[in-house]
Amino acid sequence: VSRKNPAGHSVVVVGYDDTIVLEKEVKDANGKIVKESYRGVYYFKNSWGTETFGKKFEINGKLYPGYGMISQHYAHEFGGFYRMPLK
Repeated sequence: VSRKNPAGHSVVVVGYDDTIVLEKEVKDANGKIVKESYRGVYYFKNSWGTETFGKKFEINGKLYPGYGMISQHYAHEFGGFYRMPLK
């Protein structure tokens, strides 16, 4: 989607967990609310600093300001991945 409507924002994936299941309520084609579940998340470091975005992002009771989590499903459907070359 970003290639069609550039937002000019990137994050760095710093980890993942394939065991976490996220649930989300969405409307189906008939307008009925249904639950969808997606397995797997990416953890990322945001470039917006620690004062606003991710200020209260928490894993196992520990705060990680400036970090966040996104479902692998969403990232693969709407994101683009670029790998830094290793020297």
